[in-house]
Amino acid sequence: MSSRPPPSLTRRKSPAPKPHSPPRLRRLIYILIGLTALLCAYYSYRFGKSKQEVVAGLRKVASLRWVREPVSREDSTEERDAVIEMHMKGLAYALGIPVGRLAAAIANAISADLNGSPPDRHPQTKQE
Repeated sequence: MSSRPPPSLTRRKSPAPKPHSPPRLRRLIYILIGLTALLCAYYSYRFGKSKQEVVAGLRKVASLRWVREPVSREDSTEERDAVIEMHMKGLAYALGIPVGRLAAAIANAISADLNGSPPDRHPQTKQE
């Protein structure tokens, strides 16, 4: 008799993977799921941080006073005129048009609004 066990009792060994063979599909899926979870966690964190920054910025903007305090009777007409002129010059500079043309357009729009008629499309301007 031979010293070998019967064939039904011997285990067949699974073949070893070849070197540099691609990973098994199950392992690849687990790796991809893990990477996806890490990316989701990172972007959730970044979204939360950016949301905090936006909310803080909105609170800062909301706390600003947009409306100027009412003009007191102590302010002189010259001071108010100087402030208005300064703002008009800044607006004219920002728009890239002469101050006189801007003033004429504003005056035309105001007078048309007071009269109830449509404003003149090409108002006459004074040369500066």
